[in-house]
Amino acid sequence: MQVNAEGRALIKRAEGLALNAYQDSAGRWVIGYGHLHVAHKGMTITSTEADGFLDRDIAEASKIIRKHVKVDLNENEFSALASFVINLGVKNFRKSQVLKRLNRNDRAGAGDAFDWWTKARINGKLTELRGVTWRRAEERALFLEPVTMDGPVTAASPGQAAVISPRTVPLEHPDRRSNLAHSRTLQGAIISFVLGLLGFAAVLADLAFSFDMDHPVVQPVLRWIEGWPPEAWLFVGGAFVLAMLYIIWARIDDWRQGRR
Repeated sequence: MQVNAEGRALIKRAEGLALNAYQDSAGRWVIGYGHLHVAHKGMTITSTEADGFLDRDIAEASKIIRKHVKVDLNENEFSALASFVINLGVKNFRKSQVLKRLNRNDRAGAGDAFDWWTKARINGKLTELRGVTWRRAEERALFLEPVTMDGPVTAASPGQAAVISPRTVPLEHPDRRSNLAHSRTLQGAIISFVLGLLGFAAVLADLAFSFDMDHPVVQPVLRWIEGWPPEAWLFVGGAFVLAMLYIIWARIDDWRQGRR
């Protein structure tokens, strides 16, 4: 499997061509179509040499894809992933939900996860990078586009609106839940909170009776709590433990499914 013409053109548009070496936002020297390995201060190249460096970067990204992707890919999926890997690097690719979902054969979910890599931390603040956002949209469109005899249809050209951002490596930022009530962690925390209040009330009851409190409102409540049989407290304790286990399980399951 090789990167197709659409994927190569995507990478070229996203990276831009620099025939003179420059330093990116991380202080690294860059030349050609975002090539890092040989660039140095004062270096200049021709467009033909830039294409050669791009070939090297695509070949390296292709090796990474073949090593870590465990499902069959069509040429559009492979090409989109190559652009993604070139931009993010192998470490970010390996931990991304794009790869994790793809290896579970969840192609639609993997496509959605491209959009999670559009922001970078700049001056301590997570900031959306306009050029990277456009690049993710193009990669996602190519990734999800079926291969046809006429070739894939990619996202529209960015024109003047898609200003290419400095080569800042983006971070994964999953979408927040639309409804916080759907958070199983929150659900488990609420259960634990209620059970904790019951335990606190029991402690207060014990203290109150130790000091012989005779408040007309508090005493009936305290007597009601003190009258609970041992089985009730066993139930409360067991429910608390189950709630904690539920929280742990929910977080592990959310992580496996790519939720946050």
